[in-house]
Amino acid sequence: DRYMPHYIHPDQDTFSIRPSKAKFKGCQLLIVVHSALEAFHQRQSVRETWIHDFVKYRQNPIKDNKIQNVSVIFLVGNQNGFGNFTLKSRLLEESAKFDDILQADMVDHYNNLTLKSVFTLKFFLNTSNFDTTSVPPFYLMKVDNDVYLNVPQLVRLLEDKKLTRSPMFLVGHRYVTFTPPHPTHLTPPHPFTPFNLWTPTHPHPPQPNQ
Repeated sequence: DRYMPHYIHPDQDTFSIRPSKAKFKGCQLLIVVHSALEAFHQRQSVRETWIHDFVKYRQNPIKDNKIQNVSVIFLVGNQNGFGNFTLKSRLLEESAKFDDILQADMVDHYNNLTLKSVFTLKFFLNTSNFDTTSVPPFYLMKVDNDVYLNVPQLVRLLEDKKLTRSPMFLVGHRYVTFTPPHPTHLTPPHPFTPFNLWTPTHPHPPQPNQ
């Protein structure tokens, strides 16, 4: 069954744990970090690295105060792929301590990554999830818990006047002088560049299995 409403239940509350509304007061940019249910150490690493860095950055009165309008939360499922429910009490303790856990009614599994993204959108688009005394978040960003995010740089990018010319835009980086790595002897699932797509920087590319 690929009918998405059967899984996200649009008209029901499918989040058993959620941050307080005060977490989003004045938030303009909501960053949702996708994390596995049992990935306690990875979430703590994120808190101690780039979250700590941008919180420290915005405490500097010389810096742009718009960094204040950023909230970061973690999205997890309510069970892992092995049907283990014993992590709930530990997750409740984590939520009470950091107020940054959002738990969706779904199995946390690689095959459900698309479903997890849809749950992210469901939470973001429901304005009742946010503080009623301020405007709901305008921007949404999804990252994984193995990513280091430069939040101040992201905020500066979103304020670029070139992006205000259109209500929709796609941001990225294009490599124009990048030479892909040459083919190797590695076998699938290791990725490699086929010879017909490889542009060598020297006349004699190395041959695999020689």
